[in-house]
Formats: sequence, structure tokens, C-alpha cells
Amino acid sequence: MSPKPLVGILALRNSNFNSVANTLNTIESNYCLVSDAHGFAKIEKLIIPGVGKIGAVMNEIDLRDFRNLILDFAKSGMPVLGICLGMQALGSVSTEDLKAKTLSLLPFETEKLEEYPSIRIPHAGWNSIEILKDESKLLRNIPNHTDFYFSHSFAVNKSESASSTSTHGKKFVASVEFGSMYGVQFHPEKSQKYGKTVLTNFIEKC
Repeated sequence: MSPKPLVGILALRNSNFNSVANTLNTIESNYCLVSDAHGFAKIEKLIIPGVGKIGAVMNEIDLRDFRNLILDFAKSGMPVLGICLGMQALGSVSTEDLKAKTLSLLPFETEKLEEYPSIRIPHAGWNSIEILKDESKLLRNIPNHTDFYFSHSFAVNKSESASSTSTHGKKFVASVEFGSMYGVQFHPEKSQKYGKTVLTNFIEKC
């Protein structure tokens, strides 16, 4: 049996990295917290967790000199998974804060969810996904229309890299996959059995 890859969790103060770490413990993965430049030198995969506001997250990434390290890691072909706000950070722009310079690793825009009389923002709770790609690595062994836990006010409305969508008032992108870049708008670390499957797939299949 080949050794498990070392997965780095970007340990930003404006994120829920401990929650992701706790879930990786339950699936017995090989991981470490990446809190400085030295952490990037030893990892084989990277998870960017996320909660909060895009401006605060990108500001912290820049203040801690993580931007070029993340970009170099991704552009070298090493797998990266962005979770919720971490996925949004992979895109080209977020209307939540137009001054926030996102990573521009994937060509999509993040926009505020539309509010309807019967639709509350933020979108918080369990919701099903519609899988778009049968060959999805990230969603392997996950039945179509499986429920995952969401908590967000902004989302990607469209992307050629979308591997699944969900609906809250209108459709939005629930996951993206392009080359070695992956993102999920939902929180796999809070999504129980199938959330663990997503994280296992990222570690073992991506």
C-alpha cells in the first residue's frame, strides 16, 4: 500500500481550519497545518478552508506572504481544494469586496445570492446537489441529489468547470474541478458521511 499523501490545511485565522483538521482525523488522513512558508515545502496537496469575508481572508493571505506560495503550488500541478470561501478565493473576482484581490486560478466570478420573499440569505443548512460530471473525481461514489451542508451569502452563478450545482432560489455552482484545482461551496467537514467521502476522494483520487 502506497503511503498517504501529506495534505496541508492553510491555517488562516479567518477560517475554520480546526474543523477541517478534526474531520481529517476521523478518516485517518496524513495532514499538517500550514502556518508559514516552510509548510508548503513538504505538502503534496493543499486545502484552503473558509468562513467569514473575502476581504479579510485575502488580506491575511497577503499579510502572511501566502499568495505567491499558493500560486506556485497550484501552477506546479499540485492539487488544491477550496472550501466555501476558499473556493471563492480561487476565482477571478468577488462582488462581496471588489477591492479584494482573489487568486484568479479559475475564471469565475462570485456574486451575492438573490433574495426572494420565501428565500432567506444567508443560505444556511442542508441542500442537495445535482452532479453534472459522471467522471468527477471529487464526487466519486456520491449519489446524485445527496445533501450537503451550506452556509454562505455569495456564490458562483456559472462556471465551465462546474461539476455540480445546487439551488437556493436559483441554481448556483456547488463544486468545480479543473485540472488539479477543486472547489466546493458546501462544507464537507460538516456534511457527515458524504462530506468525508469528498475529502477522502480529494486525498486519494485527485
